Amino acid sequence: MDIVLVGLHVICYPGGNSEQNTQAYLKAMSNPYVDIMVHPGRPEFKMDLEKIAYTSAQLGVPIEINNSSLNPEKEGAWSNCQYIARSAAKYGGPIVLGSDAHFWDRVGKLELACELAGESGIKEEQILNCSPERILAYLELRRKNRGLA
Repeated sequence: MDIVLVGLHVICYPGGNSEQNTQAYLKAMSNPYVDIMVHPGRPEFKMDLEKIAYTSAQLGVPIEINNSSLNPEKEGAWSNCQYIARSAAKYGGPIVLGSDAHFWDRVGKLELACELAGESGIKEEQILNCSPERILAYLELRRKNRGLA
């Protein structure tokens, strides 16, 4: 099973203004081979987070609430993630919670992401990876839509 996750990263995307970054993110989200959009709350890339949450709900492509981004040392990330989480709750779009670990002892650590999701009003049924059945059904649907199943 392949899962394609896409996000903006400084190492391969130089960034632009808010409109350019938003369009880059939305274009990736519209790609039928992209399954999940990751860490939209990163402060390095100014974006229209409301538009991203709305489009996520319209397309059914989940956006990630990233536990690593919620580290207090990452200035601006918490407020961005909070805004996008509240917008996702408002529009009812799908969400995944991710650890973005980068180190073995952080894999699966989702405490801050769970806290933010709860505070923001995200319903449990919006969180695809709360249930193996839910995430597997979503991924199977994506595969069928791509003609791979």
